[in-house]
Amino acid sequence: MEGYGSDGKVRPGMAQIYGTTKAGVHFFTKSLIKELEGTDLIIGSLRPEMVITDFVMQHFEDKSEALERVRKIFNIIADRVENVAPWLVRKILANRKSGVVITYTSPLKMMGRFLSAPFSKRDVFSAKKPSTLRREER
Repeated sequence: MEGYGSDGKVRPGMAQIYGTTKAGVHFFTKSLIKELEGTDLIIGSLRPEMVITDFVMQHFEDKSEALERVRKIFNIIADRVENVAPWLVRKILANRKSGVVITYTSPLKMMGRFLSAPFSKRDVFSAKKPSTLRREER
């Protein structure tokens, strides 16, 4: 599972364990792909992008002001785990090739989200059932 830092991007505050481990995961995955070439094993990466999980939300416990400051951007860039996980599983099961990077949110999708944000009622903090998701989120 790759994340911020796995693609070499650097941001202040990310020199800590999170960014470092994601860069390590990327290196390890690339190494495994080379080392296991010609075998029946399929090695790849997952990049779910920003997902609202309990881990993310624990940083905002007793910090409602901090959550309010990021709420708008999270509603643009983030997704709910209940939406992302089933999509990733379908892609993993359909993949037959090593070296594939399965990315949930493409740059085009993200650009669309930013452009439509002023008109969108998207709320990643409210619970939704996967069957009620818009086509974009399936």
